[in-house]
Amino acid sequence: MATRKKVIKNIILQTVKLIVALLILNWLLQSGPAAQFLDLDIDLSPLLPSITILSLILYISSLIQTIFVMRIAEIIGYALNGLAVALALYLFNLTPLV
Repeated sequence: MATRKKVIKNIILQTVKLIVALLILNWLLQSGPAAQFLDLDIDLSPLLPSITILSLILYISSLIQTIFVMRIAEIIGYALNGLAVALALYLFNLTPLV
């Protein structure tokens, strides 16, 4: 559970960092001091939807992986519990009741 929250938090933070960096870079190149000094007119805003979609895909992928891993861990836990019970019964049958 904590791992899933950590993964989701990291993806959201990376998305926010990318969007903020892209907005700042867009401002610098389109209307900021770099654009005025270098006489540039570059628009990076079309990249925002693709970054958002990529982040959403990463979020869904990591969520699916986390759920899958948690399900496998749950199945392994059930198997280990069953083996522990079987081993306990086997050892109980080996010990003589004096």
